[in-house]
Amino acid sequence: MESNSETNWAKLDAMTESEIDTSDIPPLTEEFFNKSRWWKPVTPINALIQVDPQTLAWFQSQGDGYEKEMAVALRIYAEAHQAKKSMQEADDNELLSGDDAYSYYQSLKLQNAENGSL
Repeated sequence: MESNSETNWAKLDAMTESEIDTSDIPPLTEEFFNKSRWWKPVTPINALIQVDPQTLAWFQSQGDGYEKEMAVALRIYAEAHQAKKSMQEADDNELLSGDDAYSYYQSLKLQNAENGSL
C-alpha cells in the first residue's frame, strides 16, 4: 500500500508546541468528560487452551493478529454473559449462535476498536 501524503513531516517534527495552530480544535467541555470512559491498561497473560481445529483455522484465516482476535472474542463472550447474568435477562440456556453470534461479535469488535481496547 502506497501513501501519497503531502504532509511535510520534517517540518512538522521540527515545530514546537507553541507553533502548532490548534484554533480549529473545540475546547473540551464538562459534557465531553462526563461521556468519556477511562480504560485501565490490562497486561495480557499467556494461557494454554484447547481449541478445535476448525475454530483455530477460521481465526487464522482472518490474518495477522488472530490471537488478539481470539482474545477479543473471549472478552466479548464473557462480558455478554456477565451482563446477561447480572441483569437476569434470560435463562442460562439462551445463547447466541450462528449468524446472530457472529454479528454480535463483529459489532462489539468494532466498538472495542473504536474505544482503543484491542
